[in-house]
Amino acid sequence: MAIPDLGLRSLRARAGMTRTPTECHRCGGSARRGRQSHRLASGRAARRRSLWEAQRAASVAGLLVEAAPRTGGVALDLGCGTGAVARELAARFDRVVGLDRCVCTVRLAAGREGSGSGGVSWLAGDAERIPLLDRSVHLVYSYGVLHHLSLRGTTAEIRRVLAPDGVAVIVDFTMPGSRSAWPHLTAAIRAFPGYRRRLGVRAALDITLFRVDPGWIAHLRRDVFYSPSGFRKQIGQALPGSVVAHEATRSTAVWQAAGTSPTEASNA
Repeated sequence: MAIPDLGLRSLRARAGMTRTPTECHRCGGSARRGRQSHRLASGRAARRRSLWEAQRAASVAGLLVEAAPRTGGVALDLGCGTGAVARELAARFDRVVGLDRCVCTVRLAAGREGSGSGGVSWLAGDAERIPLLDRSVHLVYSYGVLHHLSLRGTTAEIRRVLAPDGVAVIVDFTMPGSRSAWPHLTAAIRAFPGYRRRLGVRAALDITLFRVDPGWIAHLRRDVFYSPSGFRKQIGQALPGSVVAHEATRSTAVWQAAGTSPTEASNA
């Protein structure tokens, strides 16, 4: 889906859309991590990952809507993964743009367009170099991604692309990470009965097999999160005036861009 009104064509090179799936070292930061990213976004692992993200999408979308109950305009999903949340929110906006730095994941999201992706565009690019025009987006949201990014660079880009009165919703995990595989493995196994009740045995098994995949476990072991107080402090410095709330193992920040000045309104 072309989005010339957002400047996609003129900024295509900036988005990195010329990359190929075998160049996922650009996603993972090294050749080894890149191979892991590529494998988790292809074949059987991709199907299992898509299933896992799809079953969480409604609750994540509900959290975002509760934080910023707006409709219409353009929404940007930073770190869209397989695109499940973007699809869930598509009916609320004129257009949703899913952005992820992993080319393989973007291709996976785009390849699922037959499963209800109308109104969603997909871009491969970095959150620190968002390939969209200034003031072109009305809602920017990200879930569980901030700890992978440069907060300063990402929030600067969020401020740039948000339209006057636009809103940013940033949700991330604020809990101790673990270099050990065991907490991640046991969490996946303990979740199996709940998945089985809601989705059936086959889907529950697929999701659990993805969550215990060595590549996914390696990814989780590298995670380093902010503490709740650290999240509040860093977001407060990067996006002054943000409203920050903490719940269990995650924190949410909501920030609204300044409105159009009287001079700008009269010149519009």
